[in-house]
Amino acid sequence: MPVRFFATLALMLTALFAPPVPADDFSLYAGVWDYGVRGDIAEQGSTVSLDSDGGGLKVNPQMQLLLRYDYVGGWWPDLSLGYAHLGGTGAYLANSSFQIGGIGVVSGRTTVQAAINLNDFNASFDWRLVYGPRLRVEAGVEAKYLGGHASIVGSTRISAISLPIGQPLVEETDLSLNEPVPLAHLRAEARPWPWLRLELSGGIIAYAGDHAAELRAVADLHIWQPVYITAGYQEQDYKVKDNPYVVDARIDGPTLGITVATP
Repeated sequence: MPVRFFATLALMLTALFAPPVPADDFSLYAGVWDYGVRGDIAEQGSTVSLDSDGGGLKVNPQMQLLLRYDYVGGWWPDLSLGYAHLGGTGAYLANSSFQIGGIGVVSGRTTVQAAINLNDFNASFDWRLVYGPRLRVEAGVEAKYLGGHASIVGSTRISAISLPIGQPLVEETDLSLNEPVPLAHLRAEARPWPWLRLELSGGIIAYAGDHAAELRAVADLHIWQPVYITAGYQEQDYKVKDNPYVVDARIDGPTLGITVATP
């Protein structure tokens, strides 16, 4: 009886006075990415612009989700899962004549419409290099999957002596983008004050003329309980070959949303 009593008392005192075991960190971000697109779709020297700043593609802010789970104990990597929809469409009157995807483009007569529609899924696995209360640095790998398509439509006015004849000639070509992309990944987070978190993360890979890179820099401002306002800048850069086409695009702009996270 005394042995059982003292054993029970020792367990109670240990539970009462032992330092708490740190809990795993969890965060969920939901927001919008107000990005612009720069680049082109090329085929053997002929190019169609994807430049939203130059009057090409028109894009709207798109939804973005990011889930993160940090394992505090053991050698398990920290896990991040993300999704973003990327897309845009636009049209412009060609100022030069060329052929692309079987479409004959005539300067001053062909209206070229380009569209791109991508779903970006990603998962990253990062191991801790530095893990302190104010600074955390991690490195690992990211598996990204780009699924979607791009299309080019040419609408050419047929005319004689500057007068239109009949309906315009419409030609279209599509290319599918279904690319698994592995990236070397790095992430750093600073917590200078309890109400502010600063995060910088990115990844890169280059192989056989293709490349992919991304960068995300955000600040989390604590507003109430587990809720933070998240604002920052994000960029993705791709060059992907799908013979005979080459898609070269940079997508960048501000991001804004809400993060729910453990303290």
